[in-house]
Amino acid sequence: MRYDKSFPGLLTVCLLVGCGSDGGPTSSGNPLPTPKDYGQSSLGTTQDLCEGVMGLSGDTILAQKVEHIETMLDYITAQGERVNPTTVTIDLTWPASIDVVCYPPYSEPGLNPAAARVAIAGLTMKLVTGDGQFDEVIDAKAWLIPLNGLLGQPTVIGTGNVESLNGTFKPPPEIVPNPNLMFSTRLDAAMPNTSAGGVAMTTQNPEDINAGVLIGSIAAALWPHL
Repeated sequence: MRYDKSFPGLLTVCLLVGCGSDGGPTSSGNPLPTPKDYGQSSLGTTQDLCEGVMGLSGDTILAQKVEHIETMLDYITAQGERVNPTTVTIDLTWPASIDVVCYPPYSEPGLNPAAARVAIAGLTMKLVTGDGQFDEVIDAKAWLIPLNGLLGQPTVIGTGNVESLNGTFKPPPEIVPNPNLMFSTRLDAAMPNTSAGGVAMTTQNPEDINAGVLIGSIAAALWPHL
């Protein structure tokens, strides 16, 4: 198995398995997970800075706003080879009312420390490949997550699971069975069809992913085609 290093700033990382500490019982007697507290709060305007970090704002994300991407992707084998290129179309629907959420730095054992980061929630990502392996509509967030002190490029991230796919994608047999999936694509308003993105397989807690607290993942597909 190979951890994808192709786009370390892209956040081709992480997703779904149940998590959380014990909570109150469900009607069947099983405990419900208690949601984590990441300390997030809504910013007053898209201009407001998250944690006072220059450029870490909703406006920085919106400056790269993209609604449609058409490109080619490659599937990634367990040996790291790029194979079977096909078309991929991504449509991003943005919320009518923008709520910018600031997340302060966060750390806990077993996770990479996360710097202050900012997100716009309520997006929908529709991702369709020409070969039918992906035909998905995914809830997503637009993120700006600094990496090594640099703001980097805004990235839209959504999560899913191979068992709930509408498409026919199946992971390579060498990869963990029934993996969780993360769909991500950079935003580049000037050249949207050259934006880097991918589908990744992971076992990370989706709650952490949805809070921008990320670990490594295994690439299943990457775009653009090389």
